[in-house]
Amino acid sequence: MPVFKLVFFKLLPDADPALVQEWIDVSKTMPAKISCVRQLFSGRPLAGQEAMAQGWDLATCVELDSFESSHEFYGHPDHDRPRELFNQVCDRTKTYSMVFELA
Repeated sequence: MPVFKLVFFKLLPDADPALVQEWIDVSKTMPAKISCVRQLFSGRPLAGQEAMAQGWDLATCVELDSFESSHEFYGHPDHDRPRELFNQVCDRTKTYSMVFELA
């Protein structure tokens, strides 16, 4: 049964825009590199919808094969570079995991 992880990110005030873009771009390549990652979407709030984002600068939704596969995802070597970039540009995160059967 798939699991969906929704992660909200708050960027550091002085985060380098080039590193933020590299982080987004590298993260989007993970479904092709990590077999348990079915899909990954990442982006910023739409213009005019920033208030709905409640102060979060970026969001990512990851669909994994199963709850158990999150260990594979987080421990995979291709997750290292996105994690390094995250540590350079982010102030904090909020993660939600949802496990449910798709109808």
